[in-house]
Amino acid sequence: MLKGRASFTALAVASARAMASNARGAVLDPHDSVAEDLLPHPLARVLGAARLMPVVARASLGFVDHVALRTAMLDRLLEDAIEQRVRQVVIVGAGLDSRAHRLRSLGNATVYELDHPDSQRVKRARAAGLPVMAAALHHVPVDLEQFGLARALSDAGHDRSAPSFYLLEGLVPYLREQVVERSLHELADTAAPGSRIAITYVTPDMFWVRRLPRLLLLSMRMIGEPLQTLLSQVRIAGLLRDEGFAVERDSDTRDWARELCPPGTRQPLIVYERLASARKL
Repeated sequence: MLKGRASFTALAVASARAMASNARGAVLDPHDSVAEDLLPHPLARVLGAARLMPVVARASLGFVDHVALRTAMLDRLLEDAIEQRVRQVVIVGAGLDSRAHRLRSLGNATVYELDHPDSQRVKRARAAGLPVMAAALHHVPVDLEQFGLARALSDAGHDRSAPSFYLLEGLVPYLREQVVERSLHELADTAAPGSRIAITYVTPDMFWVRRLPRLLLLSMRMIGEPLQTLLSQVRIAGLLRDEGFAVERDSDTRDWARELCPPGTRQPLIVYERLASARKL
C-alpha cells in the first residue's frame, strides 16, 4: 500500500462491487449501492458507464463475478449471525467496505472497522456523507504488522464477553504468515464462545496463482501489495482450530455460484479464493 492512499486492492474490490451492482453481464448483483460513492469520482463515472456493457464485466477474467459472489456470500453469513443475536461485527482490513452503510440488518449491531490508518483516512473521508445503517460504527486504526490488535479493539469499546462476527475478506494473502497467525491469536483472545469468523484465503494450487505472469507478480510487489501467504484447506483449518474455532464450512467461488444463483446461470470463469467459516467453541 502506498503511503497516504487507500490500498490498490481496496479500490479494485470496491470497483468490482460497483461494476456488478445493477449491471449487465455480472453473474450476480450484490446490491451494493454504496460502493460507487467510496471510489474516486473519475473512476466512479467510468464504471457507471461501463456497467451498461456486459462485455466489461466479463473482460475482468471473472474477477467481477468473484467479488459479487464473495460479497453476497459473506453478507449471508453475517446476516445469519445477526439472526442468532450476534451484536458485534469486527471487519479486519476493512478497506472500502460498505456493509455498515448498506445492510439494514445491522440496525442493532455495532460495527468495528479495523484498518491501516492511511487507508482508513481515505475511507472515512469518502464515507462522510453516507448514512450509517449499523447501530454504531467505530473506525479502529491498526497496523497488523504490529502487536496491539486486541488492545485497539478493546479501547474502541468492543465487549469480549459477548459474541462477535469477525470478517477477514481478501486480506490473508497480503499478510506475512506470521502476521496471519498473530492476528488470529489476538482476535481469538477477544472472541466469546459462540463468536463466528469468516476468512477468505488463497491456496497454492489455484489455477490463477500457478499461471500468474511473473510481470503481474512484480507489479503487485511494486505497489506494495505482494502476495505473501498461500494456505491449504488443512492449514487454515489447523490455524483456526489452534485458536479454539471449529470450521463449519469451507467453500469456493463456484460453490457460492451454485448456492446463490438460479439454475442455468453461467459458472464463474476462475476460482480466485476459498472461504472458511468457523464458530468459537
